[in-house]
Amino acid sequence: MENQTSKIVFYKSRSLAGRFSAAFDFIENNFKVLAKFSSFIILPVAVLLSLFFIVYNNFAAQIVQGNIGASGLTKYLVLVSALVLVCIIGDILFKGTVFALVKEYSLRESIARLSFKEMKNKLVANIKRFLIVNLVLALLLIVYMALLAGLLFLSPWTLVFTFPFLLFITIPFTYAQEIYMFEDIKVMAAVKKGFKLGIPNWAGTFFLLILAEIFALIIQCIAFTPWGVGSFVQSLSFSSILDGNVSTLPTYFSILMFLLSVIGYFVSYLAQLLPTISMMFQYFSATQKQLEKDIEQNQSL
Repeated sequence: MENQTSKIVFYKSRSLAGRFSAAFDFIENNFKVLAKFSSFIILPVAVLLSLFFIVYNNFAAQIVQGNIGASGLTKYLVLVSALVLVCIIGDILFKGTVFALVKEYSLRESIARLSFKEMKNKLVANIKRFLIVNLVLALLLIVYMALLAGLLFLSPWTLVFTFPFLLFITIPFTYAQEIYMFEDIKVMAAVKKGFKLGIPNWAGTFFLLILAEIFALIIQCIAFTPWGVGSFVQSLSFSSILDGNVSTLPTYFSILMFLLSVIGYFVSYLAQLLPTISMMFQYFSATQKQLEKDIEQNQSL
């Protein structure tokens, strides 16, 4: 582990364990400010998602009971679409904020005392930039999926070749986000450079993200465990009502479930700090290694 009291160097060649350790150290050293700024984004999103889920459960219960018509199904689809949209918007706002704070860290001795007023314009600029790169990546994904659908129409056996290829190019596309956010570069140039960095470092990037996502998933599962227990109790009560019995749950149970859901979503977003910042340190390390390689090649000429 790196010294927690010293400033963490970004552009430095690190091993797989070193990159993960650096990301963990950065989060640990700056967790308060990361959580403070992120709360402005993820707390409202967590509340919205919890409210959506309550309505979603009501619709699902009506569908099971057969008490919903065609118009109700349309509302149900609209609700699901709105839920997905809120998740996407929340992710963009959250990660745009994290990028802004990481970039600010490189310019200061410490970000512990940053105020929202100081960061307001930078937050807006980084969120816009993150939105742009993700829109471009989404469009490229749609084009690829359209080609995949066309090939699948010709023969299902094309999946044998196209799915591994899709998995392979995901890593270079992931680099495009970091390149566009940390460098003064156009979007398509960032995508192109992403392949230059991503392909040589594919295995290391893949295993780092898997490791970080596993840790994040464990945290998310723990965060949602109380809510999951409550949902199980609710399902037993619902089954009892269908059998003609009276619900024995207290009146405040729904409020408790709502609060547990908000906490679960909030902690789940914070858990994504680890994969997000791990990928940043992967980018820093890959960039430094590429720079050192270019210097060696120039010296050998």
